[in-house]
Amino acid sequence: FRSDLVNGYLNNEKVRTIVNLIDLRSLKASRFFDDFYSGNGELLREAAQLSGVDYILLGRVKYSFRRQPQLDPDLITCDFSLDARLADREGTIVRSALISMPGSGFTERQALEKAVENVARQLSSKLLDSLP
Repeated sequence: FRSDLVNGYLNNEKVRTIVNLIDLRSLKASRFFDDFYSGNGELLREAAQLSGVDYILLGRVKYSFRRQPQLDPDLITCDFSLDARLADREGTIVRSALISMPGSGFTERQALEKAVENVARQLSSKLLDSLP
């Protein structure tokens, strides 16, 4: 999954996103992602201060594909789930949401992109639209 797919759907007048602020492969290999994701306030606060951002959005993604032969033998559906957490610059998790949405297309890429678009809209309305 490429997180830059989400970026285009989240940017608006109030929110400017920076995708992959940290090298995710290194973060995951060192197990720091688990610390960030579990809400380690010290790490989150330091990351926010070093990067100069107001909020850090962390998410775990799961997705799978399935065919829809009853509708169209070529139709593919992507079942996409995002477990998101939003931390403020003090390192406190201020909001969280589990969002699951499908997306359909005639290729896996089309289905994935549509599912990401659907999830990003929900993410924006549930976590980001009410930010000060």
